[in-house]
Amino acid sequence: MSFAADKKNILKRPDLSQKGSWDAPILPLLEKINSTDSYFTTSSCSGRIVLISRLAHNKDKAARILNSHKEVETSQIEDLIWSWKGQGVLHFIFEGLILHITCKDQESAIKLLNKVLPICKHSGIIAADPWRLEIKTSERIELPVAKDGIPLIESAYIPHLIQGANDAFKRNQIIIEKIKKIF
Repeated sequence: MSFAADKKNILKRPDLSQKGSWDAPILPLLEKINSTDSYFTTSSCSGRIVLISRLAHNKDKAARILNSHKEVETSQIEDLIWSWKGQGVLHFIFEGLILHITCKDQESAIKLLNKVLPICKHSGIIAADPWRLEIKTSERIELPVAKDGIPLIESAYIPHLIQGANDAFKRNQIIIEKIKKIF
């Protein structure tokens, strides 16, 4: 199948993410990428803050307690940590932008990679048939905040944690805007 036909088929499919739709903060960037002749997106995340519960003996079994694609409030996270009574470990995670972009050919993949590397140094070509790039920011915060229903962190630490994650969101949005200018 041709690149154009692949692009048309992929972009008309329903979103397969748990949420079932593109993240609002990244929508203008995705629309710009997908309107080009040489690129289209196959998956994306605009960045998120997650509280996830994982069982120690089975790391594949996880439950999301929170999945936010925007800044969060300290009180919201405090309430969730203090009220969580689950088994295993509750992790607080900030993950930055990630994009998977299919490229028309090797030349367009290399051209895009060269433009994006100064912005997102953890990016690279991840497939060659078809040519696909992963664009990924380097910011990540992950730490256990509770175990077996018992908080592992002091209440006084939570505002600093949330400020750090919310600041990372702001930097993430600046990165999204810089990438948008490439297209």
